[in-house]
Amino acid sequence: MRTAAVMLVGKTVLVFATVLCLLSIGGAMMFAFPILVPLHWLSARDSGPVGAGGWAALAGFSLFEAGWMLSYTVTGTSVASADIGIGLGIGGAVLLLWTRADRFARSSFA
Repeated sequence: MRTAAVMLVGKTVLVFATVLCLLSIGGAMMFAFPILVPLHWLSARDSGPVGAGGWAALAGFSLFEAGWMLSYTVTGTSVASADIGIGLGIGGAVLLLWTRADRFARSSFA
């Protein structure tokens, strides 16, 4: 019971930290995504299908924003940067959901 409460608090803090970084104007996600995205991945492992979808969405938004900012810094063009950000965001979310589905399939049919 105690571990479940700690996990709930940790996941809640992770969601608030991610939303705060996504909403920051100063570009906090550019520096926070290497820590936040792996934590989203770990959190999705212990969640159900709906929870995994939520964690995948947060990871996708995080990768989108970080990719957009980093590619804009390199290229200097907003259109190419948005395309790179969209590709990273969608790719990250799909990859997270794919590995989650693969894990579910292995545990169900083993």
